[in-house]
Amino acid sequence: MSRLGIAAFVLAGFCLGIAGYFKFIWQTWPPYMIYVLVAAGIFVAISIIKDRSLYWDFLTMRTTKHGMNMGALILLTLALLVSINYITYRHNKTFDMTAEGLNSLSDQSTKILSGLKDEVQIKLFYDPRDREHQRDKNAFRDVVNLYQEKKGDIKYEAVNVLTSPAIASEYGVTNPKATAFVVYNGRKSRLGTLDEQGLTLALINATREKKKAVYFTKGHGELPLEPDAERSPDISDFKQALLDNGYEVKPLDFMTLQKIPDDASVVAIIGPKNLFLENELKILRDYARAGGSLLIGADPGLKHDLGNFLKDFGVDFTNTYLFDGIGQQLGNVTVSVGTIFSSVSQAVKGLKTGNDHVFFSLATALKHTNPAPTGLVLDDIVKTTEANLMLKELPKGAAEIKGTPENKGPHVVGIEVKGKFAEKGKTAPPEQKEFSLIVFGDSEFLMGGLFRQDPNKNLGLNTVAALSKDADLVSIRPKTAKGVNLVLPRNKLLLLIFGVYIPMSLLLFVTGAVVWFRRRTA
Repeated sequence: MSRLGIAAFVLAGFCLGIAGYFKFIWQTWPPYMIYVLVAAGIFVAISIIKDRSLYWDFLTMRTTKHGMNMGALILLTLALLVSINYITYRHNKTFDMTAEGLNSLSDQSTKILSGLKDEVQIKLFYDPRDREHQRDKNAFRDVVNLYQEKKGDIKYEAVNVLTSPAIASEYGVTNPKATAFVVYNGRKSRLGTLDEQGLTLALINATREKKKAVYFTKGHGELPLEPDAERSPDISDFKQALLDNGYEVKPLDFMTLQKIPDDASVVAIIGPKNLFLENELKILRDYARAGGSLLIGADPGLKHDLGNFLKDFGVDFTNTYLFDGIGQQLGNVTVSVGTIFSSVSQAVKGLKTGNDHVFFSLATALKHTNPAPTGLVLDDIVKTTEANLMLKELPKGAAEIKGTPENKGPHVVGIEVKGKFAEKGKTAPPEQKEFSLIVFGDSEFLMGGLFRQDPNKNLGLNTVAALSKDADLVSIRPKTAKGVNLVLPRNKLLLLIFGVYIPMSLLLFVTGAVVWFRRRTA
C-alpha cells in the first residue's frame, strides 16, 4: 500500500474512534457527529482509489474467490438472523410464566387501554450522564413494551435532555430524576412513578376532560397541606399523591362561603383540633343531603366535637385511645395496626386481611350508634388486631396499658356510611341523592412516614377514589417476586444425587476422555 493509502486509513480509524468515544460517553449520537462519520468515509474512499490496483489483484485471486463464497454464505446467514430479530422486535409477545404476574398488566390497566381509541405518545426525558437515569430508562422501556403489546399505536420516545433541550423546556422538565409524560389528543400528563401504576394513572389523567376537586377544610387546626419552616406535622405527601393521581386540591374556608362549591367531588376534614361552629356543620349536612362525599380523619382527646356531628350519620366516635401489642414491638406503643378489611368496600380494594398492615397513630375506636339512623348502610372497612387494647384515659406510661376482656380488640378504626341523609325522626324523600362518608378514628396515618408505607398510601388514595366515584383510580398494588423453597425428603434427595447428578457427571467425564483419546491417537 502507498503511504497516502495508509495515512487515509489511519485518519478514518481515528475519526471512527472519536465517534465511538463520544457515543460511549454520551450514550447517544449528537447531530453534528454525522460530519465525523462522513470524514471517515471520505478517508476510506481516498485510500481505496489510491491503491485500487492492489485491491483488484487481491479480489481476483482464487483463494479470495473461495473466501468470498464463504463470506457471502455468512452474510446471508447474518441477514436471516437480523430479519428474524427485526420481525420479533416489531411484533413482540411476552409470555408471563411467573405466579405473581410480574410480566403482565393488571386487569385495570388492560381495561383502560381497551377504551383508548386514538394514538398515545409516551416520552421519557433522561440525562445520559446519570447512571440512575439509564437504569430507569431501561426498566421503563420494559413497562412500555407491555402496554404496546396490548395497544399497537402507542408511540414511545426516549428524549435526551442534552441533545434536545428545546423539547425538555417545552415539557417543563427540570427534575433531576428521569421524567416521563403521556400525550393523548394534545393533553399532557406527567407520570408520578415510572411503573405500571404511574403510567396507567397518567393515561387516565390525559384522557379526562375535567379534573375532580378535593377540598380540605381549614380554620380549625387541621393538618396543613404544605410543610412550614418549623417542620410541623403536615399531609403534604398525601396532597402530592392526589395531584399525581390527577385531582385538584383546594382549601375550603367556611369564613368565605355559605355552601360547599359545586365542583367539590370530596370534602376532607383531616386532623381538626378546634370546635366547628354550628353554621359550618349545617353547611356540611346540607352538602351530604345534596349527595356529597365526606372524608373525615379525627383524633381523640381534642376539642373538635365531631362526635356529635357523626352521630347523625350513625357513627359513635368513642373518644377512647387504642394501643397495640405490635406497636410495642415496633418501639411505639401509640401505633395501632389495621389488618382486617371489608370485603365489599372500594376504599380497601386490594388490601388483604391478615396480609396487609395499615398503621395508625394514637387512634380511637369507632362504633355504630344504637339505634342506627334509618336509610343508612354502615360498613366497618378497617379493624385492628385482637391484641389491640381500648383505654378510656390516656395512660401516663406503658405500665398502665393493661388488657382486660372488655377492652381487647379487634376494634373498628374506619367506617363507611352510605344512604340518604335525613334529619332525626324524618325520612328522606325518594328523589334525594345518596351521600358517601368515610370516617377514620385517626388523621396521622396520612402523614409523612406512615403515609409513605404502601398499605397506608393505598388506603388514602383508594378512599378518595371511592368517594369521588373514581373506580379507575383505585391504587394498583406493586408486584414483587416471591421466593419458592424446595424441600426434598432424604430418600428423594439421595435418589437425585446418585440417580442423576453422579451418573451425568460420570457420563460427561467418560465421553470427554474417549473423544480426547481418539483425537490423540488419530
